[in-house]
Amino acid sequence: MRKRLVFVVVATLAACGGPRLPRDPTSGPPVVEVGGLAKDGPYRLGRADLAALPRRSFPAVDPATGAGAVYEGAAVAAVLADRVELKKGADLLVVRTADKEAIPVPLWIVRQFRPVLADSADGRPLDALVLAWPNVDQAGLETDPRALSWWARGVVGLDLVDSERSFGRALRPPPGAGDAVRLGAEQVGHFCIACHAVRGAGGTRGPDVVRAAAALSPDAFALRVAAHRLAPRAHPEVAPSRETIGNVQAFLRAVGAAQAAGSEDPAEERRPDERDDRRDR
Repeated sequence: MRKRLVFVVVATLAACGGPRLPRDPTSGPPVVEVGGLAKDGPYRLGRADLAALPRRSFPAVDPATGAGAVYEGAAVAAVLADRVELKKGADLLVVRTADKEAIPVPLWIVRQFRPVLADSADGRPLDALVLAWPNVDQAGLETDPRALSWWARGVVGLDLVDSERSFGRALRPPPGAGDAVRLGAEQVGHFCIACHAVRGAGGTRGPDVVRAAAALSPDAFALRVAAHRLAPRAHPEVAPSRETIGNVQAFLRAVGAAQAAGSEDPAEERRPDERDDRRDR
């Protein structure tokens, strides 16, 4: 009786999910890769593979342009729940783009708001994949300062990582840091790290901000940030204040000083996916 019950439970669980993602595209060139802490990955998907996955559509407004459309594409939460087996510790989705951004999104956010990897808008094919969010029906999305950065254009990869071992370490203030450093770490996590790598985590679209923070005076750094094209990372009305910019520089300078003093763990300088791969070997 017990063996039969186990068989029924396993069969039921298998029926709830779908087939695993293909290791290589079933047809055509790959357009997106799912890797990191995805068991047996990375998986490389072509357009036909994406079209065969569970799909969803919803109206949304692109925060970069203000234009509304009905976006349709693979339902990211459903795919990660049913088609990918996650390794231990996977709690953060890092969205990689062709522009070398690495945008961190907590997995619980993905499961709650259910974005899509959109390949069409208003029924017309998109040239590049867009991670689109239902910000018309889910107005609460706009209350999170990170929400603007979660819209990703030109998506080429979805990496599952351990948040504490990757972005958590990257944004950890050095021991003994003051309030300005701690507040600056939070702002870097909200608005900067998607394009600028810190301690090996984040994107490489932008230059080395740790080095820039150390080289520039507070006034010069503030002018550089004020002139920076923040959209679509932030709307003009929420552009950072002079105090916020000072906190950001304080954190980046503290990181640079710790690195120069040799007090940083060298393992933290490897990129998050490299550390995760080594851990699982």
